[in-house]
Amino acid sequence: MAGELPPEELGVEAPDDYTFVVSLSQPASYFIYIASGVPYFPLNQKFVEAQGDEHAADAENLLSNGAFKMDKWVHSASIELSRNPHYWDRGEVALDALDVGYITADTRSLLNLYNSGEIAELELEEDILKDAVNKNLRIRKVPRNCIAWVWLNTREGRATSDRRIQEAIRLALDRDSYVNSIVALPGTERIDSPFTKQLRGVNSDFQREFPAPAIDYDVARGKAILEEVRNEKGALPPIVLLANETRQIEAEFIQGQLISKLGLDVKVDKQTFKQAIEKQRNGDFDLARVGFCGGSLTDPIAYASSFESTGPFNDGGYNNSEYDRLLNETRNTIDQTKRMQAFDAMQKLLYQDIPMIPTHQYSYVYVQDQRLVGFQRYPLEDFFRGRIR
Repeated sequence: MAGELPPEELGVEAPDDYTFVVSLSQPASYFIYIASGVPYFPLNQKFVEAQGDEHAADAENLLSNGAFKMDKWVHSASIELSRNPHYWDRGEVALDALDVGYITADTRSLLNLYNSGEIAELELEEDILKDAVNKNLRIRKVPRNCIAWVWLNTREGRATSDRRIQEAIRLALDRDSYVNSIVALPGTERIDSPFTKQLRGVNSDFQREFPAPAIDYDVARGKAILEEVRNEKGALPPIVLLANETRQIEAEFIQGQLISKLGLDVKVDKQTFKQAIEKQRNGDFDLARVGFCGGSLTDPIAYASSFESTGPFNDGGYNNSEYDRLLNETRNTIDQTKRMQAFDAMQKLLYQDIPMIPTHQYSYVYVQDQRLVGFQRYPLEDFFRGRIR
């Protein structure tokens, strides 16, 4: 990644046009799942180099090896795709084209377009779900290998660095109301673990084999803990809750809970999505709402890596040497029993140390024209076998 070694020293080779060989420095039974993810899709080197900084910036700068190719891209407005005549399995592709005709954040307008027959399929956001139900539309849902949590910044000097404050916040957050009344999407479930229910354990689901410690909801205990902190430290500093421009209601719910139940001074730092990500990466927050999706990866490794002390996604600054040791143990053995036991120990450490509060596991909720069949939405969206009947 740093460009310090020639390709021939990186443990990869292509002995022929259709074979890619990877030699790993350590055992990784999950590697085949990672390799199937979007970041590892192949690119044509000559084409990419010829595009320079413009690669994938527009339709003419993008080369597809999938079932569809991009013909036109009007940024923030529409995308037109057509069947790829060079696709290896093109005989199985039934659709001639895909027209993503309306790219907008105005979900209510999108629902109106669906009702008028101009859109054939639409994901339902929370703010239009009730409208769809009131119109007696058939609401469909599928699980997602995605989880949401609240980061608590554990870096020294942050308002949330004191574990007692972290515990009080966790005790006072009504996650049932948050999931059922605020997120309020069918199929969305409250979760106590940093690992989704889609992940595999030794012989069955990880959560079935290794249940996470239950997270209590106990406002009285949270108040008592904070009173102890105030008696020791005096007035507590304001807590900054980082939020992006989407779903402001969720940030306001968390803010309201902590103000009304704990008497904390919580300020919402509302940013554009891009700015919020930047501030989160820089650790410029006390609390932040986070979503993470593992896609087709059903091993806990991707989720666990988010809390590694030196990891690129550890935005909350969590640092526990025992956690890092356990994570490395899962990377250096193919013994699934040992690996899953280590992941279980890691989820217990996250419960104990409270760098994060898991809130819910997502579902994909949508409406779809009854003439459409064959669309795949889990673990990844794929229109390859879609057709109109």
